[in-house]
Amino acid sequence: MESKRVNSLQQVELNEISEDFIDPGIDLEAALKESSAALDLFLNNRFSDALALLKPRKNQSMYHAMGYTSILVMQAGMTFDPKDMDNAMASLGNPWRHAKNFGRKLE
Repeated sequence: MESKRVNSLQQVELNEISEDFIDPGIDLEAALKESSAALDLFLNNRFSDALALLKPRKNQSMYHAMGYTSILVMQAGMTFDPKDMDNAMASLGNPWRHAKNFGRKLE
């Protein structure tokens, strides 16, 4: 099973990802696949690669926004750098906005 993870990590081409050329209509399967690949990168200590994979779609996908924000918050907690803290605080609103927009209306 671990060999499958290595293969999926090798298929991620980070150099070809650009915010300018992202299709706004990402489907659920693609969002989950990319988020899972970013999680694998993160768990293999490739933090900047995980952030680079999530960043282009962080404003379009709730899963990308949550992953991106989670990594920034963990980074801020580990470094205590004021700049990292500011970045994490600024990104905390993104997942909430996505959840509010795509979630069920209970009222």
